[in-house]
Amino acid sequence: MNKRISKLIILIMAFTFVFNFNYTYTFAADKELVTLTKEGQAVDSLNGVDAIYRPGSTDGSSATYSCAAYIKKYYKTMYGVTPMNLFYNRTPVVSGDKFIKVSSPRIGDIVAINTSRSTTHWAIVKEVKSDVVVLIEQNWKWKQGGKYVAQINREISISSATYFRLESENNKKVQEVKEVVTKEEVIKEQEVKDMETSDIISKEDVIREETVKKETIEK
Repeated sequence: MNKRISKLIILIMAFTFVFNFNYTYTFAADKELVTLTKEGQAVDSLNGVDAIYRPGSTDGSSATYSCAAYIKKYYKTMYGVTPMNLFYNRTPVVSGDKFIKVSSPRIGDIVAINTSRSTTHWAIVKEVKSDVVVLIEQNWKWKQGGKYVAQINREISISSATYFRLESENNKKVQEVKEVVTKEEVIKEQEVKDMETSDIISKEDVIREETVKKETIEK
């Protein structure tokens, strides 16, 4: 009986390993894989901020190559701030501003993907496509065919992650939308006024023309 239980446990563990391995690593098309050959290799870029890699095992704790390191570098370059608190199931924090959780991601938002190992993988939204987002990230690599490779342009469903945006950037976007709406309202109001003015001028022309005809007949 104990032998049967042991065999069953081994089978379950083997199945779990295979499933997890396939889930993590077998979704990348060859054209989306980059072979890692050197330190500081730029494999992807967003707004001039490169995602860099190096051959070797995970760089989860590296201040240069970790996933969190890219978040800090991107936001420092783009917004002049350094996100902190990039730990498991946390909300990023920053001095002088704050991050808010958003449900509709856009380019530049921070992506937080919680894993089954009670860790969070961090990335940036590179592109939004309908119900999926394209990521730019660091430390998304593995060994394949005797070489280390990294995947670029990885896509995930929007519902599978959490998204954070600087409140100042969110307010800026809201203000821009309000300004566009205001401008459209002003344009529409002016168009209505122009039409009313045009109608008045047309009526005056008709009256003037009728007056001229009447005077001509009387003469």
